[in-house]
Parts: sequence; C-alpha cells; structure tokens
Amino acid sequence: MPIVVQGYQAKEIEFEAHGVTIVYRLVHMPDRFKTRIVLLMAGGRNLSAADRTKFLESFRVKKKF
Repeated sequence: MPIVVQGYQAKEIEFEAHGVTIVYRLVHMPDRFKTRIVLLMAGGRNLSAADRTKFLESFRVKKKF
C-alpha cells in the first residue's frame, strides 16, 4: 500500500534491534527547480503500530525550508 504524507509520495522502512523498533518515512517532495527528501523518524520499546502511525502523522512538513 503506497504511503502519502501531505500529498507527497513516501516510503516507510522499519528496523528492529535489541527490542527497539525504529520506523523511518522518507518523503519525496519534488518542486519546480529542485527535489527534497524529508526524513521522519519514530522509535522506542514496545512501539505499537497505532502509536507509531499517530506520532508520524502528527508531523506537518512546511513547503519552504
């Protein structure tokens, strides 16, 4: 299932090591003259799918940096 963050295409990568789960979302933000890649990250012990989704979706990426 494709992931979309604020209308931009994204990929989700999940790692687990020593009981800690880390989830990355790479957001591809093409612009007229350049392309930006934004990294959103969440992690912790006993991280449920609902918790990580709620945390990651709470971020709002501004168009201008």
